[in-house]
Amino acid sequence: MASICARTVSLDTLHVTKDSLVPHMTTVRLGIIGMGNMGRFHADYLLAEKVPRIQLTAVCSPSLGKLEKYKAIQLFDEATKMIRSGAVDAVLVATPHPQHPAQATAALEAGLHVMVEKPLASHKADAERLLAAARAHPRLVSAPCSNCAPSRATPKSEN
Repeated sequence: MASICARTVSLDTLHVTKDSLVPHMTTVRLGIIGMGNMGRFHADYLLAEKVPRIQLTAVCSPSLGKLEKYKAIQLFDEATKMIRSGAVDAVLVATPHPQHPAQATAALEAGLHVMVEKPLASHKADAERLLAAARAHPRLVSAPCSNCAPSRATPKSEN
């Protein structure tokens, strides 16, 4: 699986063909699991419509205070509720590292496309189980997500 720069993710980048999508997926309905720094970073550029054909439809955090800003979309306090809701076609997992494998595997098993913020897992065995789950669902896109924020990818002058 190749790394994907979050700010340039598109269906073309993911090599998803129109034939492999269900009819309503000309736009991918995305949910973010985990609204810490990375989750908020992803949510903000998605809400600003900086990624074509991806619509942020839901966010999830057990810390409900982190969700105040996102009242215009669906809010969840548990990842499993979002995964089972039918509100999303794909999830971006941006929770603390030890939670990545279980949440990503649950999403894959529910038929959702998955992107996982780095690292994929904290332990090799967890990563291998997640990769096995991804291989078991070959029609779904699953990829580790590497943050490519312009402020981190572009050298700054030393003024």
